[in-house]
Amino acid sequence: VRLSLPDVQHMIARAVQPSRSRELSMSTTRVAMKSTYKSSSTSRIRNIHKEALPLTRSQFIEVLLRAAVAIGGQKPTTEAISEFVTSVIVGTVMLPPLSPFPRSLHMLAGEYQDALLARRKTLREAWERFGRDSVAFKAMAQVMKMCDRTFHAKQVLSILALARRPEPAHEEMPHQGLGYDEFCEAVARLAMVWRRSSQAQGESEAATFPSQPKEGEPVKQKVVANRLEGFLARLADRLKPIRA
Repeated sequence: VRLSLPDVQHMIARAVQPSRSRELSMSTTRVAMKSTYKSSSTSRIRNIHKEALPLTRSQFIEVLLRAAVAIGGQKPTTEAISEFVTSVIVGTVMLPPLSPFPRSLHMLAGEYQDALLARRKTLREAWERFGRDSVAFKAMAQVMKMCDRTFHAKQVLSILALARRPEPAHEEMPHQGLGYDEFCEAVARLAMVWRRSSQAQGESEAATFPSQPKEGEPVKQKVVANRLEGFLARLADRLKPIRA
């Protein structure tokens, strides 16, 4: 089963509805239908405004579950969700430069943790300069000259969003800046897709990124650490003119 754009829009509209409105009985609905045209128009405008707002974490998960069940057709719900995660989320969405990243890697002793400690001065300075909001974070990618035809600003913002830790208390109004650990993960994600040289003229426009950590396989800490070291060394050089 393939979903159309109106199908997805309907799923989003259902997800952003207040919980209490979903629990209205049929009798309450009939009474609501007798409201005046003016209040009906106001309600429609309010709903359009809500649908235009960013989805919260719980709303987004609800949309994914609705899509998985709809695509699965007559399959059991658990099987439909499992196949959706494997074929759509992992197989289509979570690909470089948005590959899964081991979030707890900085807590494990090894080359990656050593690289974070060795470059903590550069990381701290970059965090203070580029970690305050999404605009500042995009500026770091521009300083590193990362954006081109195959890696653009929207992907930079997606990496920023992936590095954020879920905070239920801030679900309705998420904070703008990154914590230090979140920023370190975001930088590591950027380092894993950073290409040391710009795309050669005449080279295929298909995005070619370095090897990424793969789900279900041991993380090669030395590879991640080397990518991070190279990225931070270049970033430190780029920050010198800014300091001056």
